[in-house]
Amino acid sequence: MRIGQTSVIYFLGKVTASVVGFLATIYFARVLGAEVLGFYAVAIAVAGWLKLGGSMGVSSAVQKRMSEGDDPDRYFVAGALMVAAFAAVAVSVLLLFRDQVNAYVGAEAALLVALLVTVQLLFAIVGAGLKGQRRVHVYGVLKPLKEASQSLTQVALVVPVLFGLGLTGLLAGKAIGAFLVTLLAIAVLGVSFKRPTLEHFKSLLDFAKYSWLGSVESRTFKEADIVIMGFFVSSALIGVYSIAWSLTMFLTLFGSSVRTTLFPEISNAASTKGKDAISLIEDGISYQGLILIPGFVGGTILSEQILQIYGDEFVQGTAVLWILILAVLLKGYQSQFLTALNGLDRPDISFYIYTAFILSNLILNVTLIYLFGWVGAAIATALSAGVGLSLSYIAVKRLSSFKTPTEMIAKQLTSALLMGIFVYAGLYIEQTFGLIEYNAITVGILVFSGALLYFVLLFVLSEEFRRTTRRNLPGFG
Repeated sequence: MRIGQTSVIYFLGKVTASVVGFLATIYFARVLGAEVLGFYAVAIAVAGWLKLGGSMGVSSAVQKRMSEGDDPDRYFVAGALMVAAFAAVAVSVLLLFRDQVNAYVGAEAALLVALLVTVQLLFAIVGAGLKGQRRVHVYGVLKPLKEASQSLTQVALVVPVLFGLGLTGLLAGKAIGAFLVTLLAIAVLGVSFKRPTLEHFKSLLDFAKYSWLGSVESRTFKEADIVIMGFFVSSALIGVYSIAWSLTMFLTLFGSSVRTTLFPEISNAASTKGKDAISLIEDGISYQGLILIPGFVGGTILSEQILQIYGDEFVQGTAVLWILILAVLLKGYQSQFLTALNGLDRPDISFYIYTAFILSNLILNVTLIYLFGWVGAAIATALSAGVGLSLSYIAVKRLSSFKTPTEMIAKQLTSALLMGIFVYAGLYIEQTFGLIEYNAITVGILVFSGALLYFVLLFVLSEEFRRTTRRNLPGFG
């Protein structure tokens, strides 16, 4: 299967799940309010960090070693045993300090967080196995299926006429929905459980000793701000902030799909001394901003109207939203470069970049949240992403013959700016004459028509985009 087609499959699956999650989140925001969503966001952040403590780069190492094609089954079993041991430690720590966890979250959540951590770790190692087998298209179906299952289960547990469980329903639904799909993923994986040797464990640890920091870096970017805000900011504001984050994460779907698809391909090309690795890196950078660049332009223009969909109390997050979109735009390019470094088997360099990003993120978050509150958290996230992007770009340039695809990026930016003019004009006309007067419908029309215009413009301006479209879409190849 072509890499572009695999990325599209993964992307479409993520979009479908995200639409379900988007609608579910609107429902939760309107029924439960910002404060409960704030409790939930902090609980999920705790679960995320404990999940990280249970894997510590092992999943990335399993994916890497399996993708190299040498004894993949034993590498998977070795990784699964390591994750199981780490999971026991992580859950034990959580239960030991459950009173402190409950006090920090603001609700009785420790037991459900422990359950969620266990399920997340199980799915993570199975997913790493699928990606290591270069079956990204299968993982691309299962992961969004898991997310959709979580959202639907949460809705069932939260709806007042069924269970009306509130925060408990959100956390339990996330764990139960994930577990159901994890069982399916295990059945699909099809790994033979062969006994690993000490060399298999050592090889995983050799890679994981560098790549574990990548997991910390990713978790820091997504949740360090929320964890720190838990000490300084009200739960209601954290709830609004988490909604802004969820919106920005929607824009990262295509870029993450490209990274997930390209890592095993770059790894395989590099391990066989192929010449395709640099070309794959350049392709990844070319299309990283395909959604994020117009998303930043459109999201900045429509930020107030988009947040209004969730309820009046969420409109106060307008400034936070566009800053976070800028942050994920910068972080997206950084992640592509770090994927390239890991695929080229240089996790040692990635390690130092991860360290710089984590330190800058934590220092900036503590300082700016203390000085400016929740807006400071968004600014800190964007600034630290800029630091990470600069360092990772320099590293890839020094290690390879990589050439920045400036022409493709410039055409994406040009198309996005022209789209932005169109969207702004449409919004101005609606606000002046009140032709529709329903905010959600207005946003939907402007987003759809703006996206359509953007892709038409890019198709006209970019010969490379036309070739890629014809090569990867049915009926064009």
